[in-house]
Amino acid sequence: MDVGAIFSAAEAAKSVAAMLGVIDSLEAKVDRLIQSELNAGFRNLDQACVAEGERDSLLREARGCFNKAVSLERGFRRGLALLGCAVCYHLLGDAVNRRRRLDELVELPPAIGVAAKSAALSADAANESKRSRFGPFVVFCRAVRRWFVRSERVAHRKKIMMDAVGWSSEAKSLLRLQRAVSEFTGSPVAWLAKLEAGQF
Repeated sequence: MDVGAIFSAAEAAKSVAAMLGVIDSLEAKVDRLIQSELNAGFRNLDQACVAEGERDSLLREARGCFNKAVSLERGFRRGLALLGCAVCYHLLGDAVNRRRRLDELVELPPAIGVAAKSAALSADAANESKRSRFGPFVVFCRAVRRWFVRSERVAHRKKIMMDAVGWSSEAKSLLRLQRAVSEFTGSPVAWLAKLEAGQF
């Protein structure tokens, strides 16, 4: 093997690693920019709670930051932005918009990523095959039976969905937040209500 080819391969690997490092740092910078609106909203809200003369202006500024964060964030952080915005509306005396933001919060879809769904599905498949001494054939028969028996199919899908929520810390946190707001407002968590009704 040519020594020059080895060195050129090593240089190519270094340049790819450097490029990946640049890409990672760019992604980190974009994440920090996205998160800055939510963080600024909480800072302004905190300052408004202790301020005397500038309270309303700080609340309006916090509300603006939270509104921007709602459009930028996803999942649990979007839920936090909606909650922060609702708190600002409450402190400003705007009950209608406070209720709208809280309703938006309980209507958010579950914050389940692909990894959590895959983990829940693979854990479910592993549990099915462990319970069966006939292996894949019985798993197949159970799957066909689930197809024909709607109630079992709905229960099975509910279990997989809730398992997927359990695999994701962000999804669990968002669900806790949604349940707390649901108890406060009396509105059901939209995706849980659909799940109970068998609408996926």
